[in-house]
Amino acid sequence: MYAQLDVTIGALLDRLDTLVGPDKYVLALSADHGVTPIPEQLKAEGKDAGRLDSQAIFQAIEGAAQKAGPGRYVGHFTSNDV
Repeated sequence: MYAQLDVTIGALLDRLDTLVGPDKYVLALSADHGVTPIPEQLKAEGKDAGRLDSQAIFQAIEGAAQKAGPGRYVGHFTSNDV
């Protein structure tokens, strides 16, 4: 997503440079913290949606990693970030 955002912002700046001129405009960007719709709202609209089960993901990773030998393999796990 960030790579695509970078391309999009680059295209915007290139276009502004062409139409307005370099150093002849002010650009302000803002963002909220959302990236995707809320799963419960999507479900209410009849769409296939849900939340990730963090514990199940953690267990699946650890279980698969055990093939390399016993031990703990996940150093840190928060939400869906491993």
